[in-house]
Amino acid sequence: MSTRFLFSFVAVAAALYGCASTAPLVLDHAPVASAAHINCSSSPCRIKVLGTTVDYEELHLARGSTNLHIIWELPEGYGFCKEATSDGGVALKAGNDGQFTDMYSTDDPNGGPPANKDCRKHRRFHWVAKNSIPRPGNGYPYNIYFYDGAGGLHQIDPWIFND
Repeated sequence: MSTRFLFSFVAVAAALYGCASTAPLVLDHAPVASAAHINCSSSPCRIKVLGTTVDYEELHLARGSTNLHIIWELPEGYGFCKEATSDGGVALKAGNDGQFTDMYSTDDPNGGPPANKDCRKHRRFHWVAKNSIPRPGNGYPYNIYFYDGAGGLHQIDPWIFND
């Protein structure tokens, strides 16, 4: 391999690496007037999963309210995982920019860490939302993955906004 070729290859690779974005992708999604939504200003903010939908398609975190605990709750007979914790849960679609922490499935109705390590019995999922960067017109898309009693996987894709 020639030195000239090697130098050209390294220069192109360095240029491409420098252009790569390290910021998470957040899709531009303005709130939808017709969407069922909740304004959350105190903890915990509870979202009920209703089989194949949620009671609120958009979760709006009130400006000035920080470190909000969010708890998603499944109906009886459903769980957030089938066998391993990586099988289900609530996850941001485009990466985490540091606004969300303490993400885990739990059997605790108040969102505390799980006492029972068998995540198939966990009907709740917990996050803490820092809500320190206002983004009212630019929400965070996320997915909710969960299983019914027969082992069937379900997915819902709502939004969260830091208002």
